[in-house]
Amino acid sequence: MLKTPLENEVTDYYRSVYKSVIDEDLDVLSEVLDEGFVFTKLSGEEQDRETFFEELRSEALNVYSENVERIYVKNEGDTLNVRGRSKINVSIDGSKRRIKKIQLDLVLKKTSEGEDPDTGELRPELTKWRVMSAKAAIY
Repeated sequence: MLKTPLENEVTDYYRSVYKSVIDEDLDVLSEVLDEGFVFTKLSGEEQDRETFFEELRSEALNVYSENVERIYVKNEGDTLNVRGRSKINVSIDGSKRRIKKIQLDLVLKKTSEGEDPDTGELRPELTKWRVMSAKAAIY
């Protein structure tokens, strides 16, 4: 199935966010996760951005690898609802590493229009998105 340019962009973005989690790259995550970011864990517990970062720092959440199986994108103007289904190699709260099928529902908000600073021309590849929320579930 052919993907639209937006679906390709979002798939690349989704993978880059996961890579930042795997690498525990809090500098990159600080750029892509909104200050008001909320993460809903598999248990249903909600965490703010700083608590999520603390779980990564303390190794309460360890993501070792991720393999995207499918990305669904619903475009609602300045908001994208993204559902990613991935097999991830993860350890949660000190548990043994295992492969889990995780569905991650993201809400992305557009933070800029992708305007070329030199020409003023709108270019979709320059559009910036921030993750407002993420909700994990098993599929």
